[in-house]
Amino acid sequence: MAQKILVATDGSKAAKRAVQFAAGLAAGLEAELIILHVLLHSRRAEEFMNLAEAEHIVDHVAGELALTNVPENISQLISETSRAGTSAQAVTAIGRLIQRWAEKSARAAGASNIRTLTLPGDYAEEILNVAELEGCDIVVVGQKGLGPARRFLHDSVADKVLRRAQCTVILAR
Repeated sequence: MAQKILVATDGSKAAKRAVQFAAGLAAGLEAELIILHVLLHSRRAEEFMNLAEAEHIVDHVAGELALTNVPENISQLISETSRAGTSAQAVTAIGRLIQRWAEKSARAAGASNIRTLTLPGDYAEEILNVAELEGCDIVVVGQKGLGPARRFLHDSVADKVLRRAQCTVILAR
């Protein structure tokens, strides 16, 4: 029986589905749920636009960083913090917010034994490292709905984890 389940989240809709699925599974198996968020400081502003709650993130991060002019969207937030030399703090604040949302969602789905981790690095590599170091039995990752051509040309995080993990991997769509 699975004792540790790892779920990775980046705040996207696919990741939210993964958190929901992993939390339900952890609740049913009475397993520990580890919620991982990987901070990729070189993440492009366009990638942040895929976050399900992008508008709320702007207000939250602007408040946390005490910005005098609140940007209108996440792209402006990243640009402004980059110019001000505070982009690392902005990315970290976004990560904390994503973790809080994921943990709240997991608890609402019935998971009770939850631990959160936030690490810098490459998404796939960190998911694989944590799964191995923690001795996870199952890894759950969200998979974005890429078409066949894009899936062939684009080596996604989910694909890398699926190919290289030493444990069961579940793709939440």
